[in-house]
Amino acid sequence: MTPQEESNLAKLFETFYTTSLGEGNSCAGANLLVTMAVTLANVSRQGSNIKSPAAGRMRVGTSLLVSGSLTAGLVRDNVLIDAAMLQSNLLAHITQLTINNSTRAARAARSEFDVRRRSEEPTIDDKLLHATHPLTLVQPDQATLLLHEALNTQQDLGIDVLSLFPKFLVTAKNPQNLNSQLTALHNCRPLIALGLLSPDDAEDYEALCAPLLNGLFPMGKYGNTIRANLLVSDPGDQLATIVEKNCPHTAWLNQMVWLVDRVSGPSFSSKDEFHIGKMVEAFRHTLSKVLSTRLNIATTMPASHEIVLAKNQVTWVDFLTEMEGRLPGISGSARGLLATLVFGLTELSLVYWNDKSKVVLDEVEALAKWVVLRMANAREEMTGNANHGKLRMHAERIVEMLTLKGSLATRDIYRYRSLEADKCRALLLAMEKAGLLVHEGDQWKCSTNSKIEEYDYNNLCIEV
Repeated sequence: MTPQEESNLAKLFETFYTTSLGEGNSCAGANLLVTMAVTLANVSRQGSNIKSPAAGRMRVGTSLLVSGSLTAGLVRDNVLIDAAMLQSNLLAHITQLTINNSTRAARAARSEFDVRRRSEEPTIDDKLLHATHPLTLVQPDQATLLLHEALNTQQDLGIDVLSLFPKFLVTAKNPQNLNSQLTALHNCRPLIALGLLSPDDAEDYEALCAPLLNGLFPMGKYGNTIRANLLVSDPGDQLATIVEKNCPHTAWLNQMVWLVDRVSGPSFSSKDEFHIGKMVEAFRHTLSKVLSTRLNIATTMPASHEIVLAKNQVTWVDFLTEMEGRLPGISGSARGLLATLVFGLTELSLVYWNDKSKVVLDEVEALAKWVVLRMANAREEMTGNANHGKLRMHAERIVEMLTLKGSLATRDIYRYRSLEADKCRALLLAMEKAGLLVHEGDQWKCSTNSKIEEYDYNNLCIEV
């Protein structure tokens, strides 16, 4: 990051009290702030967007993987529990509505609405019903136009239909449980919260999560497709083991943006007052406000903020393109992160300060870059650890091989072990430094040191 970007990031951290949000840890607080902003966008009505005069409408929504015990705990306590509570309240009201003869109440409300609506212009559904009735003589091209309009118009659902499809949040304890929970989804666009409790979970969830992320998961007898945003928590740092295994069935994790606790990268601490209670309370109110807009049966209009974001979006996409070498696929998985953060922070600012001018685009762009750079650093550290683990395994095999053969040339060793020449030389030098091997010229053999049999290869330091 440039000095200007670091300055912008520090200003945003102070504005949104990230040190307080992280209970003294500014990085964890920033991760929590990002999760709050992204969650607000993820649970908004389908089609919610940032409207930029030059760039048009940029849809919002991003999937997150939260790795690390501190950040995962903060997200659980301050985001997931609140969202689950709001959904539980809604489901409780719907249950009570059903108990209180919901059918009669819904019919009465619908009749009153229909009387009022008859004096207004017919809806697309009225027109479509009339045009497709067998006894109605309508020109084929007119019916085609009406069907075209229906395909591109969201239906305004009544309270009786909302009671059948109320769920905006899905939680599950295993893949089988997740599959059974994908019912009664509002607009087929849920936020799905999962936990990685063991490395095997990532492989087990792949068959469900990959199509959910891509919007290709069929639901119900008509095959309505579900497009989900995921919030995956990894409180036990399973991600490092998953990356080390490098299994093709865990590739779906790369379609998300990672928020990590412990990783090298810029970090800032501010001397803000302890505002965590106020900011968390503001998030709860904002979450309720966004969901109320989404579930409002009187309108189908998505939430939209008109913000001149085109310039920042162009530089953001350029940055992601440059990061492709370190994070293949990041241009796709994180392209919407900037607009999503701007949307969520704007919603939060309107509740906390009643002022969206607190959201400075260059500062939000710096935050988005900070997230992606830390993700890249984390992945490289995990990959590096995995490579070192493999080299330590090679070291054990080299000792066994030289014990049997006596001595071998460097060239023969890397051929037998299928190692690249530079990695093999670095490994041999590390083993010599550790007292495991000695060499004369280009010939290597085991040391007579008795510690070979007891040596812990996890302590072998390999500089490669």
